[in-house]
Amino acid sequence: MASPQINIINVSSYKISDEDGYDTCIVTFKADQLLKGYRACAGGINYLSGLLVGKSDDLFPSENLYPSEDLYPQDYTLPAGVEQIFVIYFYELQEDREYRINIYGVNEQGEWTPYE
Repeated sequence: MASPQINIINVSSYKISDEDGYDTCIVTFKADQLLKGYRACAGGINYLSGLLVGKSDDLFPSENLYPSEDLYPQDYTLPAGVEQIFVIYFYELQEDREYRINIYGVNEQGEWTPYE
């Protein structure tokens, strides 16, 4: 099976800062196949590099989603085409600069979204 492809649907802001009201960014995404987990990283070149800014256990409640403590939870699934959101907070970023946010999903076969 091919690795999952992530489609970013909405980004609430392309700049965040330490000022109130401007210190978060909400990202909405969906995948082309069922995901068993995901990681969002600022910078880096794969799902294990960069600053972790979102992951599977930071889920917003939904009847299709079940949060868990580990990266490969047996009861977590995000069906293909279902939207998921995560929030990037200014304090998660280490320095004031431009970051590329990458979202990586893992399918049932353990294949991760490639860096593109």
